[in-house]
Amino acid sequence: YDYANMIGVGVVLVRSALIVLVVSRGLGIVALGLVHTAGQIVAGLLVMAVVFRKIDGLQVRWSLVNRETVKTLYSFGGFVLLNNLAMFFLFNSAEIVIGIFLSAAAVTYFAIAGSLLQYLSQLIGVMTQVLHPYASEQEARGDAGGLQRTVIVGTKACLMIALPATVTFMMVGRAFIQLWMGPTYAEAAAPLLVVLAIGRVFWLSQSSAGNVLLGAGRHKLLTMTNLATGVAGLVLGSILIRPMGLFGLA
Repeated sequence: YDYANMIGVGVVLVRSALIVLVVSRGLGIVALGLVHTAGQIVAGLLVMAVVFRKIDGLQVRWSLVNRETVKTLYSFGGFVLLNNLAMFFLFNSAEIVIGIFLSAAAVTYFAIAGSLLQYLSQLIGVMTQVLHPYASEQEARGDAGGLQRTVIVGTKACLMIALPATVTFMMVGRAFIQLWMGPTYAEAAAPLLVVLAIGRVFWLSQSSAGNVLLGAGRHKLLTMTNLATGVAGLVLGSILIRPMGLFGLA
């Protein structure tokens, strides 16, 4: 985590400086996309370089490829991919639904509310991701009590962050958006922020439990639950956006 985070922070700082340069010179959205793509490529190459330097004997050869290893990797990786798809349905598909049923302009109001909650989600997500390998170690030792304690302590920590932040969003969200984006955006985005924040706090409170399930090898249960929830949310949002607009989708 220390090496990964050092690389991540370094890439973000350089990428942010390049973004400011690109925007200030009016180079356009394509140049902005190229900056993001280059940042991801550089980060990946740096991680690879550190891995090969720090892990003795690490090799990449065709002779090391076998059916058992491929099956093990892709049986887990396949469910992780499905879980990422579920996360898209849950938290990133709303903009597509809005674009289909309403207008591109309406996406902005929803994105304002969603972006504030996304920052909170990223904070808790980074904090709880360390529980994944920790839970794997406990599962390998057969320490069921340790897994239980991890879930309880992790849930408390998540709630200690998520609850005050959610209450703050609900109380001063309108005023903040008005200062940030203007009164017109605040009028439309503030009610969405309240509804989305209520739902998100339930999700965030279980962020540690999700990582423990992944680490303990319960990825199939977690993935199928998230996928079913994401599809249901996408379908219901598509239905409710017609009579209730953005509020129904939220």
